[in-house]
Amino acid sequence: MIICNQDIIKRDGVYGAPDLVIEVLSPSTAHRDKGDKKALYEKHGVKEYWIISPDEKSIEVYLLKDGKYKWDNIYTVIPDDDWSKMTEEDKIEAVLTFKVSLYDDFIIDIKEVFENVITY
Repeated sequence: MIICNQDIIKRDGVYGAPDLVIEVLSPSTAHRDKGDKKALYEKHGVKEYWIISPDEKSIEVYLLKDGKYKWDNIYTVIPDDDWSKMTEEDKIEAVLTFKVSLYDDFIIDIKEVFENVITY
């Protein structure tokens, strides 16, 4: 999680909503992360919520707008085999990085996120 307001961080915990929460899916938690936890974070005003799927090598991004999460995008690693088959036009349109909404200079390279991920 990312917390921009240092005042809500206390010795015994965080008293307020983080600005960004990231959940990494596993088969045993996926349903809860996409349902109950997402609803809880929305209710308490977490501005940005990411759901990372190691198996799919994807990051699903939700942004809080008017108190409700709006799906922003899903960013996925393009496998090298698929990349080599793409046209130059498709490569130009491919989204390989994205900006964290909280900071103008915080750019995520999707491939780097999953570089050392081992899936089972």
